[in-house]
Amino acid sequence: MTTRTDPEALAHAAGAPRGIPRRGVMDDPVVLAMLLRTDTAFRSATFQAFLRQYRAHCWRECEAAINRAEAEAWEPVRRRLAELRGQPTWAEQQELRRLPDPHTLQATPGWPPIQIPGQPGKYLTYDQNRQTAA
Repeated sequence: MTTRTDPEALAHAAGAPRGIPRRGVMDDPVVLAMLLRTDTAFRSATFQAFLRQYRAHCWRECEAAINRAEAEAWEPVRRRLAELRGQPTWAEQQELRRLPDPHTLQATPGWPPIQIPGQPGKYLTYDQNRQTAA
């Protein structure tokens, strides 16, 4: 028998003097009341500790389940973001769509005249006199 289950040890812990015969412990109502009070307090404290541990365990399990569900819910978003990282942004796409600045047409010696866009019938020709003057 351990101290926890030994009635004489429990009675002594509750304040009863040592040396009470085992048989007499249960017969004495004062000792029996002390024994029951001690046992109840022990069980109550143990039960409260058990409840605290159980609540903590349940909370950890619940929190882990919530974290798993949240990770599963965000997984498609994470995958899509990973795919988008390699693609150009909207601003980069707009920059790529922008047309280059128009250049000035210039006639070259020895080449045929250049038709001026948007002005039918007009040609840009190389003029030797104008080139040397400029």
